[in-house]
Amino acid sequence: MLTSVKLLELDTSNYFRRKIRAIDLKEKRKYFEKLIKSEINRKVIEKVPKRTLEQMMISIPYTLKTLPIESPEAYFYYFTDEIYRSEQSKYRLLDEILTLFGRYRKGLEVIIIDRDRIPNKLWDVMIRGLGIENYPALIISSSPLGIEELSPNTTEYYPPTNFAKLERGYIADEILNDKDKLISLLTELFDAAREGIAEKTLNRVKILEALKMVGKNIKDIIVKVSSLSKY
Repeated sequence: MLTSVKLLELDTSNYFRRKIRAIDLKEKRKYFEKLIKSEINRKVIEKVPKRTLEQMMISIPYTLKTLPIESPEAYFYYFTDEIYRSEQSKYRLLDEILTLFGRYRKGLEVIIIDRDRIPNKLWDVMIRGLGIENYPALIISSSPLGIEELSPNTTEYYPPTNFAKLERGYIADEILNDKDKLISLLTELFDAAREGIAEKTLNRVKILEALKMVGKNIKDIIVKVSSLSKY
């Protein structure tokens, strides 16, 4: 009888030892699988290229890369912030019309750069590079300014071509609150950009009227690359 009991105890003890050993092996397997997976993820992340601003944002119009598109004849870069899109903001109408222009105006590409959606350092780099002191600001160019190619790690930016710049305060409230006047102004800016940014091309009725309202002239909105300080 005693012998039978001892054998039972021995068998039970061996059973639990085997079970514990199995659990240990299972836990070790989980640990190593997790370790391997984290190492694979790290290597994959290292190989992923840094995202450019173009990949972080969507220009208007958004076109699938596989579809043929015509090259834009003019570019509008609009620097704004969430607060200026609110219903109470006097810039709300400008934001809406620029969006419509980007979608339906043939030959125009509108890029809206929203401060809330990009890294602060990248925003600061672009603002300094373009010489923007107050925003919302509308930049008008005949060719791409290379902003779309910037990455979050960019520390310096120099625009490649001359452009026109309408900062906050350069468009009178009278125009900002009038849909027809705003469309007329943007249309003339678009036409000027298609011909090339210069005093001659910007010398148009609606543009001159708009600038006169705020005590500015054409020379005040033309930015030449050579005049921008390199920091």
